[in-house]
Amino acid sequence: MPDPTAAAKKAQAQHRLRTFVIFADVTQSLNAEEQASVIRDVKLVIDLVPPKSRLYVFPLMEDVQRAGALFMGEIGEVQSTSDAVAADQQHALWRSTVASKLSAMFNGPVTGRKLTCVSGALQKADEVLADAGTDAEIIIVSDMLEDCKESILGGVLQLEKTSIVSEIHRAQSLPHAPLLHLNGASVTAILPTVPTAKQNVPRPPVSSLKVFWRAVLDRCGDEASNYRFGTEIPQRLLDLKPRPDGAF
Repeated sequence: MPDPTAAAKKAQAQHRLRTFVIFADVTQSLNAEEQASVIRDVKLVIDLVPPKSRLYVFPLMEDVQRAGALFMGEIGEVQSTSDAVAADQQHALWRSTVASKLSAMFNGPVTGRKLTCVSGALQKADEVLADAGTDAEIIIVSDMLEDCKESILGGVLQLEKTSIVSEIHRAQSLPHAPLLHLNGASVTAILPTVPTAKQNVPRPPVSSLKVFWRAVLDRCGDEASNYRFGTEIPQRLLDLKPRPDGAF
């Protein structure tokens, strides 16, 4: 006799939406070229969100947890050509809406945008993904330069400097008890492209930032094998793009 509990779980899994959580850096550590890069990369990622998905876009700023989402949306299953056309239109509307909201933030008041708290973004992701299942993507479009009064490591953390050797050691020396529970989500950090203009703040090497955040995530329950950190969108996300024949 079939197990009704197993059948219910299978049905629930089939109807569960894949979750995408994007954090877009809107802080003052970015110059104008980097701000444009953030908007461009967020739009590119939005365009990759596949059918049967839920999307959240949050501003990455001083207090991410209280900022609220800039955008939330869901895209349904694509089973026909008309569904595919509707999905394309939905992506276009999402891109336009989010880009407008990010531009407004960059051109608006600086209140709440003076500090960069990536820790707060990860804590918000923990909250959003609590009931989302394991098939989730966290994409952080940011310079990843933590400047936070209440960091995930405890207390003040400041990475706006040319060397973060001591901060890496601090992260790697954390107890192995979980800091967060990201439920096996895949984490991608996309850095704004290096500008030709003068940078607003001092920065450590990208390789050092990558090591630091990996040490933090090692205590947060993400899918370590899918961790990506750099200026490019990883192939894992690019593969979500619909094929030329319209199939997903």
